[in-house]
Amino acid sequence: MGTESKIFFILLACYLLGIFGIFLRASMKRKMPWLFVMFYILTFWPIIINLSSNRSLTYDQYTGFATLDVSEWSSVLALPAWLTTSVIVIYFIRCITNKNTKGYSRAGRSLLIAYFIFSSGVIIASLFGAPGGGFNQSLIRPLIVFTCMYFAVNDNSADVVRYIKLSCLVYIFGSLISIVIAPDWALFFSGRYDENPLFLNRLYGISSNPNALAPIALVFLYLEYYEPSKKMLRIFGSSAAILVILLAQSKTIWGAAFIGAAIVCFYGNSNSIQNIKSWSTMKMAVLILTISLTFTISFLIIKKSNINDITLTGRTVLWEIALSEWRQKPLFGYGPTLWDEKFRGEKLTLDATYAGQSHNMFVQQLAETGTIGFLLMLYYLVVFLKVSFKTYRYTKSVSIALASLVIIRCMTESALSNRNIDESMFINVSIFSLLVLFVIKDSKRKMSETCSAYYLP
Repeated sequence: MGTESKIFFILLACYLLGIFGIFLRASMKRKMPWLFVMFYILTFWPIIINLSSNRSLTYDQYTGFATLDVSEWSSVLALPAWLTTSVIVIYFIRCITNKNTKGYSRAGRSLLIAYFIFSSGVIIASLFGAPGGGFNQSLIRPLIVFTCMYFAVNDNSADVVRYIKLSCLVYIFGSLISIVIAPDWALFFSGRYDENPLFLNRLYGISSNPNALAPIALVFLYLEYYEPSKKMLRIFGSSAAILVILLAQSKTIWGAAFIGAAIVCFYGNSNSIQNIKSWSTMKMAVLILTISLTFTISFLIIKKSNINDITLTGRTVLWEIALSEWRQKPLFGYGPTLWDEKFRGEKLTLDATYAGQSHNMFVQQLAETGTIGFLLMLYYLVVFLKVSFKTYRYTKSVSIALASLVIIRCMTESALSNRNIDESMFINVSIFSLLVLFVIKDSKRKMSETCSAYYLP
């Protein structure tokens, strides 16, 4: 039994004890801290899954990663998975049936409705898409989780930032510690940069892959800027987050960090805010979305036959495969089984069997859900960006920086696919929760200003 396997069993035991401990404490106080429960699950369950997989692979082995049985302990995880699902479903039922959810409007409701509309695209594709149709419970999982987080944030908005930062620190420090404890498992030898030994290894840490770890560290940095911690934690936490971003070597996140810093510097300046105060929120949202789509399309028209000749390391090949499926089924797309084992076997050559997604959310949505699902996703992104720009004044522009992170990740990853409880879902749920929080604070501020104006003589 390797070091990571021992850690897996220890963490799994602690995870289960934590669940029971939370419920025991809640029964004594007669109040369940649901926001804490949700972030507890979204943080530790993906780590447990990652620890159950063997990542001590060479690059040649990695190219066939999707065909391997990566979980040695699937039977062991069955009961904890059932328990985790039960906890989430119990809270979801409580949310939609509790009398307190009726009779008044909750902040951020338009964002949740937009997400429901977006998520319906893949459900429609599962019913009408071909040949990759077929409805399954994973398609409604994100609806349940996002609904739970929506109500949890509205019920306990004071602790949202603190819980997200703590969750990020678990990944950040856990990943750095894993380098010392199990370096063969935590570091991935890429074999791509033979001329530069500094880039021979990428940090996986306790995450599923570097492209999932780096954005978590970046979210932490944004939140430290928005709501700074105590001095020592701010210094060590921020330094560790920057180190993780560098070691993960995600070029997408390096670019996102640069753009996010520029946004914070420009929009965070009070004089700049006064200069742009007349800009329409919707126009800005459409502008950002147009730039994103233009960036994507510009790569789609580049014809390259050799994967090694393009800077996006083979992604354009995957885009072309996905778009060919959309052209054959333009209305409803291929369906949710796009990039499953059968699809990969039919469409991909041996050296690309690791691809489990289109590596571009716009292309993925087109191929998987067709034009209908694509338009539904655009609606969600417009609402998402509108909320981000609406709340930027009182968030030090962090809301826009977070939105830019989501859009930029959509360029090279299927960043909005949330069918599994993994790091991607954690990132998306965290940003969604933060936007709901920002709307709550903005509503309270406006109410306070209205009351003050009313009582002024």
